[in-house]
Amino acid sequence: ERMITPNQFQGSALIGNRRIPDASDPCAPSGRGVIMSIDPFTGARLSDTYFDLNGDGMFDELDMVVINGVPTVVSGVGLNTGFSNPSFLDSKMYIPTDDGSVRDLDINQHDPGAGRTSWRELINTGN
Repeated sequence: ERMITPNQFQGSALIGNRRIPDASDPCAPSGRGVIMSIDPFTGARLSDTYFDLNGDGMFDELDMVVINGVPTVVSGVGLNTGFSNPSFLDSKMYIPTDDGSVRDLDINQHDPGAGRTSWRELINTGN
């Protein structure tokens, strides 16, 4: 697996894509991939579902995977072809694939919230 394109922010989600090349021809741009959406501050899955996997226009338990009886948010979507970084327009993700097509997927845009995340060092001088 390789990450060959830069990750990108979409709201408060970090989007990255992983490519899994086809080992039978190392010179051909073939293989498959996974597009990921994670929390950039923890590296964990998002708290709410990001992908509308069943295409019903809603982001609910039907877009989750059940693990040990618990509906769990999906962090990645696999494609049977390689692809480049997606583009976003409103609540759609457009994914250009190696076979020349463009896949689209409804997404649940995560609001980045107001303000800025930063660090501030506090030093106790003992006074």
